[in-house]
Amino acid sequence: MVLLWRLIWVLAFLMLARLLLWTMSWYSIRAALAIGGAYYAVQRLRRSEAVVRWRERL
Repeated sequence: MVLLWRLIWVLAFLMLARLLLWTMSWYSIRAALAIGGAYYAVQRLRRSEAVVRWRERL
């Protein structure tokens, strides 16, 4: 009976660990997308300012 309870605890722990890892990976993916989107927006803004300055020089 003790072995059965230990097995149940191990399975519960593994299921929670898998859920935690999946959740953390999902947040990591969202964070990476947010950082990438911010980088893209900043680069676009810099490029557009460079284009404006270049046009002013003409």
